[in-house]
Order: sequence, then C-alpha cells, then structure tokens
Amino acid sequence: GNYTGHIKCVEAFLKLRLDQNCQILEVAAGTGLLGAEVLKFGYELIDGLDSSLGMLSQARKQGIYKNYIHATVDKLGSIPVNNETYDVILMANGFAPGQIYPWSLPEMLRVLRPGGYLLWTMKDGFQTSSQQFAMMDSYVADLVRQEAAQLLVGPVVFQRYLLDQNGRFYMLRKP
Repeated sequence: GNYTGHIKCVEAFLKLRLDQNCQILEVAAGTGLLGAEVLKFGYELIDGLDSSLGMLSQARKQGIYKNYIHATVDKLGSIPVNNETYDVILMANGFAPGQIYPWSLPEMLRVLRPGGYLLWTMKDGFQTSSQQFAMMDSYVADLVRQEAAQLLVGPVVFQRYLLDQNGRFYMLRKP
C-alpha cells in the first residue's frame, strides 16, 4: 500500500526479539493494520486502544486484539489500564495534531512495565507546523533527564511513510 508507518514500527519491534508471551498495547489501533502484522509473527497478546469506536469495531470483526479499549490518550490517568501492565507499546500514526499529543508520553510510560519499550512512527513535519509538536524532542529529552525513559532510537527520519511524505521513528525504554 501507500502507507508504511505500521510496517516500520513492526520491523523495529521484531528486532527486539521479545518473548512471544509479552503483553502488547497498540495505541491508535485504528482498524488493526499494525496489530494484524504483529500477529503474523506469533505475538498474540495484543490489546488495541483507539478513540474511535467505529475503528475498533472494524478491528474486532477481524479478531485482532485480546481487549478493545475505547479511550483517548492524554494526560495521566486517561488510559483505563493499571500501572505497569504492558511490556511493549506500539503506535503508528497516533501522534498528530487533533489526535495524540507529546504530553501524553508520561501516561503511556505509566502503563509500561520497567524495562518495557515504547515504539512509534509518525508523519514528519508536524514539528514545523504545530507548536505542540515543535516541543516533541524536548519532551523526550525531559523524560530522559528525569530518568523516566531512555531514548534508544530517534528521531530517525525515513522516506515513504505515506506516499511521498517522510516519517519519524522513535524508540524509548522505561528504566
């Protein structure tokens, strides 16, 4: 297809060679493109979270996720899940103006277990068109400084994220 954001995310996840019983949360799951890709490699413990019930019900028809979580990821407490529930959080195309903002990173880290990974891809260019996204890398740097996260990779800019647009990839680890 014309969109590769989810593929890049899954490729990076697979390189971690994590146990197949690891608990995965896909944020901004949409219709389940990324989840379906992860399933192919034997990772079945995936929960899908999205702010759109319509999208989640499409994913449900394909039986991709264990749990379907209808929520908008924002400040602390916005994900209806206990602390330290997941080993991995994957998100493709969730970070965007009007969708999920950089200030929601601490909330995603909250539901991640220590040693867990947070991987995401997003469209490149929001950092110049959106005040909030101009702050993305300084949000990440603050989390690293506060020892709330380690930046393993990123931002890496890659081509053909969506048609001729570039994408950005990040990977954090919760200490």
